[in-house]
Amino acid sequence: MTTMPKTAHIVLPDGRRVDFTVVFSGRRKTIGLKMTPRDGLVVTAPYGLDDGRIRELVGRKTAWIARKMREVEVMRDHIEETARLRPGEFGLPALGEWWRVDYVATEMNGVCARTEANGRILVFGTVTDIALCQAVLRRWLNDRARAALGAALERVAAEIGIGFAKLVIRNQRTRWGSCSSQTGTISLNSALLFLPPTLVRYVMVHELCHMIEPNHSPRFWRLVEQYMPGSKDIRKTIRHAWTQIPVWAGSWPHD
Repeated sequence: MTTMPKTAHIVLPDGRRVDFTVVFSGRRKTIGLKMTPRDGLVVTAPYGLDDGRIRELVGRKTAWIARKMREVEVMRDHIEETARLRPGEFGLPALGEWWRVDYVATEMNGVCARTEANGRILVFGTVTDIALCQAVLRRWLNDRARAALGAALERVAAEIGIGFAKLVIRNQRTRWGSCSSQTGTISLNSALLFLPPTLVRYVMVHELCHMIEPNHSPRFWRLVEQYMPGSKDIRKTIRHAWTQIPVWAGSWPHD
């Protein structure tokens, strides 16, 4: 059960005021904090927790909040520098591919994309509309991810002996992947194509292990380490992998 979000604020030791949004959920037993360039600081709290207690608990996290604010400022700078750009080319390290993008203005309404030979994507239509160009490239990216990540996930699943029923590709802002052990469905972020193969494999192993252990218990992490040696260090790396995603791809996932 969830209720409508509300706003509150705290003051950091250096005097800065930080506004945050509180979202209540009956599924939580403790508060959770998340900060993104788009949403700022969001606190998820157990349903019924009073305002004073929320501010007290959030106040204990001021060091974390200050650090995340610095990271978000870097993210916003990155976004502002490139938000209006249409990519002329881009690489997909997960697949070892490099693509050139050509834009051709036509009289048609809207924008379409077509894959040509020799690693070329033709974008045509109202190509002066940057938002439309980015949207059609994201659709292209989803299609490429559906084909490539689907085959890769099947190989990893067969290798470690953990099956799944269905793969869903999404363009998410907060997760590299997710898993429903009840339905056997694994969701992967199309932005994974911008990461090195080792990180992509880690995400796949991580979600497949959730088929056996749906939470992040010690047993779960042992399973991940069993199938992906060195997973602890990889997990630290992937937390900052958002910097490898171009802004037009529309995703800034976090751990």
